[in-house]
Amino acid sequence: MGTKSISQHQQPCAFADEVLLELLRQRAHASPVKITTTQLAELTGIAQQTVSNKLIKLESEGKILRSEKGILIKPEFVAELKGSLAELKASLEEGPERISMRGRVVSGIGDGKYYMSLDGYRKQFAGKFGFTPYKGTLNLEIGTDEIENRIRLKNRQAVEIASFSDEHRGYGALRAYVCKIKKGGKSETGAIIFPERSHHGINTLEIVSEKFLRKALGLKDGEEAEVLIK
Repeated sequence: MGTKSISQHQQPCAFADEVLLELLRQRAHASPVKITTTQLAELTGIAQQTVSNKLIKLESEGKILRSEKGILIKPEFVAELKGSLAELKASLEEGPERISMRGRVVSGIGDGKYYMSLDGYRKQFAGKFGFTPYKGTLNLEIGTDEIENRIRLKNRQAVEIASFSDEHRGYGALRAYVCKIKKGGKSETGAIIFPERSHHGINTLEIVSEKFLRKALGLKDGEEAEVLIK
């Protein structure tokens, strides 16, 4: 968690980028495609220099890889695009569908306990979710097959927990989504959080709840739990 505030503006839709769309049509997400900026300019109807600038930007953002073999859309960005597409499709049809993810309980490094003990976060959770979080988080490690669902969730409208400062330092904002955590026949209410800055990678879900979830659901490291988000 850091001090930089979350932008209130939505990121431009990736599917609106002509160059990226053409790369997808050329199946650059499946394997490297040999194609020049001149060819891309002709196919998209935009200037060659603009095509070149767009490719430089996509590469600098880590979304494509350019090599002697051609241009490849990186797998992690493909997963992000799939998540965005699924969420867009659901919103255009009948609204967002329920998201379900399964993960394996793992131990953290103790930073969740520290941050969830701060009044600046605790008061906001009490006001926006109706519960004061237990001083700690439950960490679930999800498989690669769940990454798309995680991205779909992060694309949804979230409850914003604002950044704040005390006499020592500043603390970053985070996005939160109400959820149910289940194991067997037991379930508890909580919230998945996406801190602005986090030590965890894309394969980890951080969950807060009013209760100590390990005890409430009888969870131990290595055991599986399910998370449901409506």
